[in-house]
Amino acid sequence: ALETANVHLTERYETVKRHNDELRGFFKGYDKVKINSPSDAIPHIFNLSVDGVKGTVFRRELDKYGVCVSETDGAHFPHGE
Repeated sequence: ALETANVHLTERYETVKRHNDELRGFFKGYDKVKINSPSDAIPHIFNLSVDGVKGTVFRRELDKYGVCVSETDGAHFPHGE
């Protein structure tokens, strides 16, 4: 199973990176959007804030489109959970 998962690992990574770059370019044009993820972070996580929009509202609206989001980051959870 591990060999199968690793067959296209680099290709999948580059695809995710491309999507991350596209999101950064798209949201860069919005004054109320702050991209919190560093540009050199892993591309699988894209953290942003929208000025004046509560996380619960943002999450609920994105959920309508099948987008999975979290209202907090993993640093808020104790180790082991």
